[in-house]
Amino acid sequence: ELESVLNFTYITDKSNNFIKDAKTKDYIKDILNRGTTESGFKDLLKDHLIDEYGYECLKKEDFDNFIISRAKIVKQKLEALGITVKDSDNDEFLYDE
Repeated sequence: ELESVLNFTYITDKSNNFIKDAKTKDYIKDILNRGTTESGFKDLLKDHLIDEYGYECLKKEDFDNFIISRAKIVKQKLEALGITVKDSDNDEFLYDE
């Protein structure tokens, strides 16, 4: 299990129950098999700060690169809000006050 704030997103209880014990690649397949288009699913993921590369990482269960990808997007969003974000040596975010 991936323990990172960058692996957190708000979803409904129904969605959480649907995916809670499944492997990521399996629940992505299930979502797509239930009639959601891949394009529509990618659009939904964008709302959760997951880009195309992050999606590909999820499908391969490459969580290290997923976190790196998502960290870059989160950093961009924070900096667009005027929040300075510095990368540290251990890949954690440090925020200037």
